[in-house]
Amino acid sequence: MIDITFKKKDGMLVSYIIRGHADRNAKSFEKSNDNYDPETNMIYDDIACSGVSLLGQICILGIEEVLKLKVKCTVEEGYIALNLENLASSEIKKTQVLMETTFIGLKNLELTYREYMNITLEEV
Repeated sequence: MIDITFKKKDGMLVSYIIRGHADRNAKSFEKSNDNYDPETNMIYDDIACSGVSLLGQICILGIEEVLKLKVKCTVEEGYIALNLENLASSEIKKTQVLMETTFIGLKNLELTYREYMNITLEEV
């Protein structure tokens, strides 16, 4: 399961953390599927995992490479985190189109792959 948490402060998105992989317990009729792992009894969806990873990383690239802002971020296997709280309020404001687009993109992906992912939005 991919767990995604966005945080909003003063009306602006200031961070997100993406954890996990697109997997879930297999149903009995799915055990013959190509994406079934008999050792873990899990079904995997590489498309969902790739989509989430791409959206999470593109936002970071846009902020760093296009907006030229230095942010706290981590990109590792099964984990992507972005935190803008070290930026000035005016800089955070500049990131909002990218942050909101990433949030909307992930929410849209969740409509199709809800059994593989969960998104929460916290006010801080």
